[in-house]
Amino acid sequence: MSTPSEIEERKQCLEDTRSLTKEQAEGLFRVIHAEQVAYSENSNGIFFDLMSLNAQQFAAVKSFLALCKTQQQSEQERTKELEGFLGNLQE
Repeated sequence: MSTPSEIEERKQCLEDTRSLTKEQAEGLFRVIHAEQVAYSENSNGIFFDLMSLNAQQFAAVKSFLALCKTQQQSEQERTKELEGFLGNLQE
């Protein structure tokens, strides 16, 4: 049985999957496939149960999602810097 904090942690991971790019989602699939996570597939995509993952599988998914989040934040910062730079050039 999962503790409330583990459930919240898994809920947060679910939320994090919703903001993945297509390439990141494909990377997540590679992670779950490498970790031998059971999944189903249909025309809407690939589905797996976060609650059924063992500790090692969940750690791999969580680590990958953290990497994706870091990449997204870095990209947003670069975009802001570039917009600022372009704004300065136009002045």
